[in-house]
Amino acid sequence: MITLAYPVAPDKQPEFLRLSLQLQKIRRRNGAYFWELFQDTAQPDHFIEGFMVESWLEHLRQHERVSKADQAVQDKINLCLTRQSIPNVSHYIAVTNKLTSTLKK
Repeated sequence: MITLAYPVAPDKQPEFLRLSLQLQKIRRRNGAYFWELFQDTAQPDHFIEGFMVESWLEHLRQHERVSKADQAVQDKINLCLTRQSIPNVSHYIAVTNKLTSTLKK
């Protein structure tokens, strides 16, 4: 699972949300089988994008598939962020299979 944390400027939220729908299409086209955008209830200017792909290798391939048009959407999203920041990216790898194997021993 990949998450990106976006601190969005309040006046840029409508544009950010519009661009996020384009980003959803890009993520799904490039292999994501799950995608969602979440807004923090305690900090309404804080959004988390989360998406899932089949494997770590598939995610690495996504980086190779970024087109100029895809990058333009990401650049426009970054312009919506506070303090000209960039998204904070986190990568998670499932451990459920490892956990199940360990518990069976």
